[in-house]
Amino acid sequence: MEPGSPFGIAAQRALEKTFGQPVAFIREGGSIPVAQSFKDVLNLNTLLLGLMLPDAKAHSPNENFPVENFEHGIRLNQELLAEIANLTTEQFFAHG
Repeated sequence: MEPGSPFGIAAQRALEKTFGQPVAFIREGGSIPVAQSFKDVLNLNTLLLGLMLPDAKAHSPNENFPVENFEHGIRLNQELLAEIANLTTEQFFAHG
């Protein structure tokens, strides 16, 4: 999802409300290849918001995810849904 798209901007607002600070954009790898299929086959963009910390040891035997991050994720989803609900019909159906 483009950061400047209506959903990208909604996500940024939700992140700022949840964490109380400006969004820091980083380029990070991911392991969700189906996201590209959604774009290629269905022409749908995918919004992915990661909450795992760099020291989480993702996909290892000692992977960790603090409960605090889980709780932040709940609040983030609440804020994101509220932001999406405020989009106009044109913004909601805009591609990009």
